[in-house]
Amino acid sequence: EKSFVLIKTVFFFSSRRRHTRCSGVSWARRCVQETGSNISIQVLELDDEHIKFILQNADLSIANSLRRIMIAEVPIMAIDFVEIERNSTVLHDEFISHRLGLVPLSSSSNKEFKYRSDCDCQDYCSNCSVTYELNVRCPDTEESRDITSTDLYVLDDRLENTEVTPVTYRSIDGGQQGVLIAKLRRNQELKVKCVARKGIARDHAKWNPSSVANYQFDPEVTINSVLMNKLSLGQMREIVDSCPTRVYKLNDATRQIEVENPQNCVFCEECIRVTERFGQEEEGVIKISTVKDRFIFTVETTGALRPEEIVMSALEVLQTKINDVKDVLRTQLNQDSR
Repeated sequence: EKSFVLIKTVFFFSSRRRHTRCSGVSWARRCVQETGSNISIQVLELDDEHIKFILQNADLSIANSLRRIMIAEVPIMAIDFVEIERNSTVLHDEFISHRLGLVPLSSSSNKEFKYRSDCDCQDYCSNCSVTYELNVRCPDTEESRDITSTDLYVLDDRLENTEVTPVTYRSIDGGQQGVLIAKLRRNQELKVKCVARKGIARDHAKWNPSSVANYQFDPEVTINSVLMNKLSLGQMREIVDSCPTRVYKLNDATRQIEVENPQNCVFCEECIRVTERFGQEEEGVIKISTVKDRFIFTVETTGALRPEEIVMSALEVLQTKINDVKDVLRTQLNQDSR
């Protein structure tokens, strides 16, 4: 297991309900005192495609803000402009343009590029975009020709070594292959010019680096050992078998139910319903609650960024937003104190 500490910050707004009677400097000071705990992350799983981690000592508003930013505000590169020179496929131009726009591009180096609105160029340049060309023709044979994202190649000589390249994925035979764009039959041809730009998913879904970004409350499963001892071994097995995610296990040596995988709990409460069938006396054997300041995140990537890069980039965006709020509040507090 790996762990790292989140960017430390002060959320002036995360406990608004507790500060309705405060104003000015005293309100800000109380916010600092009550919300200045160390937020941390504990990584549970990490590979090329997903990351699973626990966000600890955090408010629900912080967890939801992080989730929304990972979905909508992490910048990546995506094809934004398509110029079609020749198209004799069965797909019309708009359909092909849409498919090209949704091809994931590796964007670990996206910080090297400017947003289109921040660039001084008139249309596009190497500072804000990457230009590709796709030129494929099917020979005069009976076999069809697949056009995939690997047929895109960088057109600008200055960016030949760019890391903004189409993402490949594992095929059934274990190799790497590109995203299918179209199929060509005999003598059909497709030639296009594409321009990839930097953007965020709030503007268009093609700039979304995450295919999954969600969280759940960290479950807390408690067993009443006094009531548990009143159950028979068969009843205990029935409780263990009722859980679809195998949270419990039965220890034959101690004849006790043990909570083996509490984080697998999905709050279905099947185990509680089973104990309720045993009679009124056995109710309350199991209690399922949540840890209010712990959230289990699962993030899966489209391939545009590594999973940990999505999380760290989202934290940077969140930090920027918080700094903006702090600056506005600091200015307002200075005006009120005069």
